[in-house]
Formats: sequence, structure tokens, C-alpha cells
Amino acid sequence: MSDNFILEKEIERYCNRITSKIHSKKKKSDVKNEYEDYIRESVRELAFKGKGEQEAFEYTISTLGDDT
Repeated sequence: MSDNFILEKEIERYCNRITSKIHSKKKKSDVKNEYEDYIRESVRELAFKGKGEQEAFEYTISTLGDDT
């Protein structure tokens, strides 16, 4: 686990990668917002259950499947 982990930066990076092939600005924005909301909520729930922020983020991302 990295000491330089910043949740919002990682969410942004992940969502940008997920939406990179969407050409419609509106669709890209909608999809990105959905992913961001889901990730934040999942991380909050997992943190409430005792996981660290980075561990919760990594687990959440792993449940979303391959992002390529």
C-alpha cells in the first residue's frame, strides 16, 4: 500500500480510464458521475466496516471488473 494514496485522485484516474473511449461528452460525464458515486459510497461502507481507505478503494475497483 502506498503512503501517497489520495482517494479523490485515484477515483479521478480510474474514472478517466474507464470513460476514455466514450466520445459523447454528455454520456462520458454521466458514466463518470455514476462510477464516482458508486466508488465513494462503496469505500465509505467498507471503511465503516474497518477497511482502510486504500484497501477499500482497491477492493471496490476489483469488483468492477476489467477496465480495458
